[in-house]
Amino acid sequence: MQVEEHAAELLELIYFVYDKGISALGDVMRAELTRTQSGILWLIRAEGEHGRSLPRKQIAQRLHDWFELSSPAITSALQSMARPPLGLVRLIESADSGREKRVLLTAKGERFVLAMTARGRQVVQELIGDLRHHLSEAQILAGVDFLRLAVAFFQRIHPHRHPPRLHGGNRTRTPASASSGSRAATSPNRAAT
Repeated sequence: MQVEEHAAELLELIYFVYDKGISALGDVMRAELTRTQSGILWLIRAEGEHGRSLPRKQIAQRLHDWFELSSPAITSALQSMARPPLGLVRLIESADSGREKRVLLTAKGERFVLAMTARGRQVVQELIGDLRHHLSEAQILAGVDFLRLAVAFFQRIHPHRHPPRLHGGNRTRTPASASSGSRAATSPNRAAT
């Protein structure tokens, strides 16, 4: 197969994963939350200080990048997440500036993020189980390495998006994957509702 044919097929596969796979995974992970709300939680988990808090300004910028959301829409999502019955976050004044706010997960928010992550991992474990009917363990690991390298490529051509830090889990990584970041810097869902 020529490079052009590989590129054409890979483009179709990437779009399908983006359109259908990420959407299905996001639906499972977010439970009763909206895409915007789950995006906020995932962002705090992936990029926040100790996976627990993040400046509101950083959340707003990333959600604007992911979902093209306005500041009022983000404020509305954060307020609904702070109030009962959700109570997943608190907005506090930043120690650096009284004008700036930080979004901090509550204990309930931390439990929700853990459950959200567990639901996502369950789906991925089911995917790997299905793949084992068709591929060897080495082929599956090669696929994971391919995705790591693809993330590194997209980070190079779109450098303002940084890969989130790795939280938990022991992973054996090849030298090529060690320099590429640990997870894709993508949203957990593809569009806001």
